[in-house]
Amino acid sequence: MGKEEDTAPILPALNILSTDSKGKVEDYINPSIAISEEFTDNVFESPVHKKSEFITQVSPGIAARYRASFWDWDLNYAFNYRHYAFGTQADEFTHSLMAKGNLRLIENLLFLDINDSYQRVSLNTLRDTTTESFFLNQTDQNILTLSPYFTFRPNAKMNVKAGYRYINTTYFGTSAAIDTQEHGIFISTENELSQKMFFTTRMDYSYISASDNTSYSRLTPTTGIKYEYSDKSFINLEGGYSWLFNAGTISASPYWNASLSYNYNSITASVKTGVTYTADPLLGSSQQRSVSGNLEKSFERGLIGISAQYSDVQYDQLATQQGTKIEISGNGKYLLSENLFVNLSVTGDKFSGYNPNLTLLGLNYPYRLIVGSGITYTFPRMLVLSLNYTYVAYRNAIDSSTNGVDVNRINFGVNKTF
Repeated sequence: MGKEEDTAPILPALNILSTDSKGKVEDYINPSIAISEEFTDNVFESPVHKKSEFITQVSPGIAARYRASFWDWDLNYAFNYRHYAFGTQADEFTHSLMAKGNLRLIENLLFLDINDSYQRVSLNTLRDTTTESFFLNQTDQNILTLSPYFTFRPNAKMNVKAGYRYINTTYFGTSAAIDTQEHGIFISTENELSQKMFFTTRMDYSYISASDNTSYSRLTPTTGIKYEYSDKSFINLEGGYSWLFNAGTISASPYWNASLSYNYNSITASVKTGVTYTADPLLGSSQQRSVSGNLEKSFERGLIGISAQYSDVQYDQLATQQGTKIEISGNGKYLLSENLFVNLSVTGDKFSGYNPNLTLLGLNYPYRLIVGSGITYTFPRMLVLSLNYTYVAYRNAIDSSTNGVDVNRINFGVNKTF
């Protein structure tokens, strides 16, 4: 919610899918190169003594997909080089990687999932800064997940899945970040009550150890119902309890995950609420509770949408509140011609709370506004040009700019996929 994907610098390694005559996605390898030039009038997002900067970014990348009888692989990788013309930052060399593999070790019985994600993330999980800056309050995060599991059907209407999960989360670029390792086991069932209704159960146990010499266990049993009452319209309800075991103490809190989606003609409405356990750079692991709503209207040549979200973050071990955020956003896209479209998005949020581990610029301001607009033109042979503008404002009071922060960014990019 609130991420300005459409106003960010043009992405490398566009995922261009090829299909056969039956519409099935075929294997592909798509090398690409993306080059962008950005001007920002406040590179450090400072309320005083602003510094301007021209940032050149060159990003070669590759997107690939391979399917075989016993394994599937998906890869999206980009190498990012950034040059700061006025020397406000040293030249940066970063990477972004999304790799997924599924191995069928025993046909229809034993599988292995392998996932690796390397990306730059915000130091604060509530207020994302990766959409407004290349480096402020951010760190590089790598999450490696290995999960062997069994899946089988005791009868025609029941599916059982059980396995082991290992997650290694490592951070680069800041000594304050907390690395974690997680070992877990799980078992889940799905029972078909009718063609459109399913009853689910899940038991999940995790042991988490962190680089700050802390460790704890979490046990979460849940049950749920899934019901698809019409095409693209469904209800999903899941609930249970989560128990934390830490240094001889036990704490418990409710766990839930619920969503409702309704689609009628060109209108889609959805409501979601739930609890998620998130890899948190400065807290190791945190528990985030949220409730959100989204309304979207599609037109023949575009769409408009509005959304709202409330979320809070608690330190996973102690269940103490770290902060809350209320966010409202709107977006629109319009196709001017077959190859030319424009977009506009507006996001405002209010942050409140206190975390003794965080003294980050931006969290000192309760109010933030992000306005993004852009125009994109697609040429033949997968050549894309884009021009984007982003405005960011931080305020102590919603009706006053005193001691506030203002940032203007203009980005021009070209992307060629081969």
